[in-house]
Amino acid sequence: SFQILKGMLRINAKASEIIRKAKKEVFIVATDDKLFQMFHSGVLDELKKNSRRINVKLLTNYSLKSHFIVKKIQLNEKEFSYTELNIPSFILVDEEELLFFLEDHINNKKEFRAMWTNQKEIIKALRILRFFSVKNEKTAKRLKVSLNLQT
Repeated sequence: SFQILKGMLRINAKASEIIRKAKKEVFIVATDDKLFQMFHSGVLDELKKNSRRINVKLLTNYSLKSHFIVKKIQLNEKEFSYTELNIPSFILVDEEELLFFLEDHINNKKEFRAMWTNQKEIIKALRILRFFSVKNEKTAKRLKVSLNLQT
């Protein structure tokens, strides 16, 4: 099924809910701006609370903002990676639930939306980004080349 969420309050509530319900793994791919929004809304508090009982993976671009947030939520080196790829932001929980962030500019105003789904095919398509959370740069480059992805 699918659900479209409008507004930061609803989106953040759903993000907190799915992170709280996680049994095995939370994989977050987020730009530094999206990470900053999640940090200030309290969504990442849920991640910090649960990071000792579940596997956590975070993939983000490197900036002072993202570096600060990674330190604040106390992720260890195996739990996060930086990327130079221009990637969409989403949260994948237990390979069963996906919250995909969407932003539109309508009449010069940002509108925040997200799509929640538990559709297996869509989830499988986004799981490939887990390859880019690999710490070894040579391995990551080899995977990018084999997948024919451009940075």
